[in-house]
Amino acid sequence: MSETWRAVRGFEGFYEVSDLGRVRSVDRALECGRRPGRLLKPYRNNMGYFTIALWRDGRGAKFLVHRLVLIAFSESYPPDLHAAHNNGICTDNRLSNLRWATRAENMHDKIAHGTLARGERIGSAKLTAAQIVAIRTEAGTQRAIAARYGVDQSAISNIKRGKNWAWLDGGSIV
Repeated sequence: MSETWRAVRGFEGFYEVSDLGRVRSVDRALECGRRPGRLLKPYRNNMGYFTIALWRDGRGAKFLVHRLVLIAFSESYPPDLHAAHNNGICTDNRLSNLRWATRAENMHDKIAHGTLARGERIGSAKLTAAQIVAIRTEAGTQRAIAARYGVDQSAISNIKRGKNWAWLDGGSIV
């Protein structure tokens, strides 16, 4: 299978993106000579997605590679939709692995693939899933429970009412 390249929208004549999820600059003539095109190296953003910086007229902008792929290879560009990864691997930016999806569909995918950051996977979480299960069945005042676990009383209230950590169903991690 050969790689197909298309111009990056808004950067035609400067950059191209491929159906394999790669980005390159194109050969350009400059006042002082010629600048050969080259394959660009993306970096991972804080969410793990490949991001690339593109420059034009002295101004740079950052783009998610998977969105560039879908925009370049789609007939229309639906700005209200998300670029979703079919297999849940956020670095697999092949066109065959991408599709446009609603926010709800994308969130459902993240839950199904186990890639949604929630519970202990959130860096600022103070409690574990096992502690949540124990708190839900623990007797005593919410203030006393909060003091034992080192959190605010409101956190205990939200846990007991099922407002926080609602995805824990009856003690089993879903």
